[in-house]
Amino acid sequence: MSWHDLLRAIQEGDFQYIKDQWSRAVFRPTDTFKMRWDILIMAYSLFNCFSVPIKVCFDPPGMNNKIFEYMNYVIDTFFFLDILISFRTVTYDDKGEEESGGW
Repeated sequence: MSWHDLLRAIQEGDFQYIKDQWSRAVFRPTDTFKMRWDILIMAYSLFNCFSVPIKVCFDPPGMNNKIFEYMNYVIDTFFFLDILISFRTVTYDDKGEEESGGW
């Protein structure tokens, strides 16, 4: 959806077009992308479960290099992106119907 299309839809009152375009920006828990994303986040969390306590308690010299520093920045970025993706993930109500409150 381009800005031109969005402005045209607003001027013409075509809110269904806007709703259709916005609904494409949600993630369903059963989507392949979302499942793979969750596995990646779990792997990063597992890495942090071991690396952070080892770094804090023992401060091994091997963990004081640029590779671990860079890796921690990458993992932190993925955790931040996970927060944004979680806001756009569909949930299900008691009746099993999709709920997407959105932003």
